[in-house]
Amino acid sequence: MASIFRRGKVWYIRFKDHTGKWAKEAGFADKSATQQLAAKREHEANLIRKGLAEVIVPDIVRSIAEEIECFSESLANQDVSETQVKLVANRCRRLVEGCCWQQVTEIDPLAVESWLAKRRKGTATQKGMSLQTSNHYLRAIKQFSRWLCRHQRLKSDPLLHLKMRNVSVDRRHDRRALSADEVHRILEAASRGGRVLGMTGIDRRMLYTIALSTGLRASELASLKKESLSLDAVPASVKVKAGYSKRRRQDVLPLPSEILPAVRDWLATKFASQ
Repeated sequence: MASIFRRGKVWYIRFKDHTGKWAKEAGFADKSATQQLAAKREHEANLIRKGLAEVIVPDIVRSIAEEIECFSESLANQDVSETQVKLVANRCRRLVEGCCWQQVTEIDPLAVESWLAKRRKGTATQKGMSLQTSNHYLRAIKQFSRWLCRHQRLKSDPLLHLKMRNVSVDRRHDRRALSADEVHRILEAASRGGRVLGMTGIDRRMLYTIALSTGLRASELASLKKESLSLDAVPASVKVKAGYSKRRRQDVLPLPSEILPAVRDWLATKFASQ
């Protein structure tokens, strides 16, 4: 007896194929449509077992929105962070909606180039997106189109030849190292400041000190506990768990010796779970 189950926003079917083996297949975001597909697959398998039909290669037509849901789940199954999955999927959705595509067969490289060009140009009331942001959108939709090919949703990748733009000619916010004076003023301002997002000025000063010393991202810093810091190790270090690390693995980063006295004094005021 075929059955259906849900993962995320997509329903799946589980049924015995014509060989008697259990098979799993992605259905639709709509439960009723997935139930109909399950009944169809079960009926087809019965006909093949009785010799009344030949082996049928499934030919499922899903909407592009449903394919993006399947793509999102595939990314999540590869241990991509939830934040990154949402970011990539939302970029794909916005581009797809902007191009008015309903099926994956409608994906067109010229439409992608045109949509991105319009977004970069902007409007009279809205500033256009940067080349770097444009590349992020292109990277997301190309990742989606490659996934469609790998999973035989498309016979070939229509976006294969599209290239990223040269961001060096359009640097909206060039990154640079802070000067010693700028670092000093930031830390002093934090110390004098009031409570922000539940953090005192002293706590923020120490957070900024560790950030400037290690290069950790906001989500990585937010994951730190008292036990994350090993001040007696050689060298002293801070540990970020794999679930929070950008590289999805445990990271151990050294701490500069000059900040250790301040960090040690600060930790003395904290409980182990803080």
